[in-house]
Amino acid sequence: MKSLNRRFRGKDKPTDVLSFSADPDGQKQLAGEIAISAEQMARREKQLRAKLHLPLGLTERATTERATIDKTAPRNRRNQPQ
Repeated sequence: MKSLNRRFRGKDKPTDVLSFSADPDGQKQLAGEIAISAEQMARREKQLRAKLHLPLGLTERATTERATIDKTAPRNRRNQPQ
């Protein structure tokens, strides 16, 4: 993301999101393109939420809920030792 930001915006620093408008002469009807650094964005969001004492974000809630489900889900009986 840092190299894309430097190449297209002239800013030599990382960023979470870059958006690019579509080519107006292009044959496809696209609104444009977007580049997202999900890992960097999630890490920064977690830092800010902790600093500002905010509740968990949607991504963290989904991850936590999934981990809980995985721990409590019954295992396949064929794979369990008897």
